[in-house]
Amino acid sequence: MFGASRRASRPRSNSSSSRGQRNRKSCAPLAGAPEIVALGELLRERRKNRFDLLRVPPPKTAATLVFGGDVILGRSCAAKIGNGIDPFVGIRAVLVGASFAATNLECTISNLGYSTQRYAFRAPARSAQLLRAAGFQAMGLANNHALDFGTAALRDCAASLSGEKIEPVGLGTPTGNACAPSFFSVRDRKKIAVLAISDVGPAAGSEIAAASDRVCLSGAIASARSRASLVGCMVHWGIENTANITDEQRELARWLVDHGVDLVVGSHPHRVQPLDF
Repeated sequence: MFGASRRASRPRSNSSSSRGQRNRKSCAPLAGAPEIVALGELLRERRKNRFDLLRVPPPKTAATLVFGGDVILGRSCAAKIGNGIDPFVGIRAVLVGASFAATNLECTISNLGYSTQRYAFRAPARSAQLLRAAGFQAMGLANNHALDFGTAALRDCAASLSGEKIEPVGLGTPTGNACAPSFFSVRDRKKIAVLAISDVGPAAGSEIAAASDRVCLSGAIASARSRASLVGCMVHWGIENTANITDEQRELARWLVDHGVDLVVGSHPHRVQPLDF
C-alpha cells in the first residue's frame, strides 16, 4: 500500500500564517476525497508537484484468513495418499502461515457405509491427520457428497476431524442444529464466526445445513453476529464447471449479507468465479 502527500498550493503571502499554511502538507486522500491513484500517475505529475511516497506497513494485529474450495481426497488422490504423497505440500506454507484456514471437504473420511452413486468419494483414514498438518482449523461438511456413504459414515468423518482438532462446520448434532455457527479466535484474540450451508443436494431437515432453511439460518447468523467481530459463510452452490454466476447465487449472497454475513465464500462449480464487494 502506498500513501502520498502533496505540498499545498496556495497564493503567496507575507504573513506568517500564510507561510505556515503554504508549507503544510496535505496527505492522502488527494483532492479532498478518497481516491485510488496508480503509482505511475503520481510519478507522471512529479514535474508539477512534489510527492512524498510512503510505504505503509500492515498493522501488527492484522489477521490472515484463508478459505479454500472443494477438497476431494478420494479416488486418484486417495491412491497417492496411500503411497505416502502429501497433497498439500505445495500450499502448506500459505495455510500454516495464516491466522485461520478452512475449506469445503467434499469426501467422507470413514470406512463405514456403502454407496450406489456413480460419484462417491471416500478418503483414507489418515486424511484427517494430513488436513491438520496442512494447517486447517475448520472443514465445511455442508455439500452434496457429505452423505455419499450414509449418516453413520458422515458422523464418523466428523469424529475423525474433531480428533485432530479440526472443527466440522455445517453438520447437525444431537444437541444443536446444523446451521449453528462455529467460533474461532484469531490474532490478537479477535473472534470470528464461520457457518457452512449447501444449496446443492439434500434439502432442509437433513443432517447438513441447507440454504433453503432461511429461518434456521437467520437465527444462526444473528447468534454469530452477537459474538464475533467477523462472520463468514461457506456456501456450496452454483453449477459445476462454469464460471458464470446464477441468479440464485446472487439472491442468496445478497440475503446472507443483508442478514449480517461479512464474507461469503463459494464452492461446487470447480471454477474460479468473479468476486463481488
